[in-house]
Amino acid sequence: MSVTWKTTGWSQQYRIFRDKIIVGILNKEIWKNVALGEYNGAMIRFSSQGFWKTETIITDIEGAKSLGRIAYNDWKSTATVTFQDESYEWKYESWKRNEWTIYHGSNFAKYKMTNIWKGEGAIEIEGVPPELVIVGLYIEDHFKTIAASVMVAANS
Repeated sequence: MSVTWKTTGWSQQYRIFRDKIIVGILNKEIWKNVALGEYNGAMIRFSSQGFWKTETIITDIEGAKSLGRIAYNDWKSTATVTFQDESYEWKYESWKRNEWTIYHGSNFAKYKMTNIWKGEGAIEIEGVPPELVIVGLYIEDHFKTIAASVMVAANS
């Protein structure tokens, strides 16, 4: 299955479309530790932990039931996702950082940015739970935020 995504102002919101119908959304607030996501009826909450946000806890939308966690490797720009007792890997597929994948065995969601200026892309989904489709966007946004912070610090 394939869907597309678009971001709004400063990547605070990702909208996922099947044709022209919104089927998912990821809401983030810059510099906040909580984000909410929904795709195909699956609703989740992200809560980042630690000063450098090296780990993110994934829970149900109310924050009551733990579903998994994201452990980031910022040096390699990779992540490991534990979700409902399964381990998924997340990595960039291109040095340009316009393609990335979250996968476990033969199950995957592949993302490709189709328009960097408008914040648009496509997702090819094969066998991953709907929550992981949102997780893949969340992790990419994490690494994009880090890269932007480094660039701001370097230019200061």
